[in-house]
Amino acid sequence: MEANKRELGDIRRSVRRQVRGVYQNFEHGEYVLTCPGCGKRIGTEAELHEWLVKRNRVPPDKQALIMDKHNCILVCRNCHDRLGQTKDFARVCLWQAATKLSASSIGNWRFDLQEKLPSLPDGLLMPRQVPTATALAWLKLGATIREVALPKCWEYNAAVGEAITAQKGRKGDPLPLGQISHQDLVSLLEEGRWMDYLLGLTARI
Repeated sequence: MEANKRELGDIRRSVRRQVRGVYQNFEHGEYVLTCPGCGKRIGTEAELHEWLVKRNRVPPDKQALIMDKHNCILVCRNCHDRLGQTKDFARVCLWQAATKLSASSIGNWRFDLQEKLPSLPDGLLMPRQVPTATALAWLKLGATIREVALPKCWEYNAAVGEAITAQKGRKGDPLPLGQISHQDLVSLLEEGRWMDYLLGLTARI
């Protein structure tokens, strides 16, 4: 157990160095790293934040799998403590990551991780955490940007549904929703369309 903790610590330190290299910018003769949440400069005190797949949702013996530049970013301690578990901050981190690494590479990493960790938990930006119509809009936008087609069964039929209001636990006016189930949406993304989904999400920020 202690050996596993030491190994994970070594991996986190290695990823921290790698992430710093990805996100720091050269300004006025020096390398500068800023927090994506507040924009303040951060140094050695920066927190390594898993923004897409959370460490506390992954079994200890599998946590090394999510220690990757596609899933980690350096943030200040204040933003990490206050905002680290919020969907809005996850979207900010996604925008930063997609700018430096590309949404496609993040999508590919997420898909590869699914194969290594079949019980992969949902993140704050995953479709089970997002209303179906919103998630589908992101997916369609990403597919349009990449100029790839969605399967025919995913075409909009201008159906009316109450999934969004039902998900929020309250009644309301019916909202337009494609004839698509949440599980079908998840299934398509798990088949390798994460890059479209994340690219569309990034474009909407």
